[in-house]
Amino acid sequence: MRYTIKHTIDTDVDTFWKLFFDAEFNRSLFVDGLRFTVYQVLEDVREPSGAGRRRLECSPKVDLPAPARKIFGESVGYTEIGRYDPTQRKYFAEVVPKVAAEKLKTTSETWVEARGDKRCERLVLVDTTDIAGFRRGVAPIARATGAHLRELKGLDDDLESVFRYLVEGR
Repeated sequence: MRYTIKHTIDTDVDTFWKLFFDAEFNRSLFVDGLRFTVYQVLEDVREPSGAGRRRLECSPKVDLPAPARKIFGESVGYTEIGRYDPTQRKYFAEVVPKVAAEKLKTTSETWVEARGDKRCERLVLVDTTDIAGFRRGVAPIARATGAHLRELKGLDDDLESVFRYLVEGR
């Protein structure tokens, strides 16, 4: 599944990238603003060229339905492994979930386009490449966690609603 997330932000492109890599701004955004239960910078390296790499451990505060909690637990935590390419002015990331990492592969590409003097649009191209493989793995995971597939049926026949809920918040 591939989709693009777009946000218009009242700042210029250079300030966006400065804030994107600002440790205190991100701690405040994720912990205070978004109420993540875990936000930890595991690695943050900047090269003289402007290139960089970052590894984050995150757990958003998400109220999962009971059947989904049996599969995912109380947290939908993940590790983000990213790199910034200053030539392209893009951030590339892989999101590795704490549960079912071998079944669900997600990558993203983030860039910013100017929309005036003090305005830009952040675009994030998300590619979840192995949803079919995850679907095949639902039954064994459900059995191992004690979830009954009939409990999951109400979420969606093919669990697309779970993915939308986890990824998009809807």
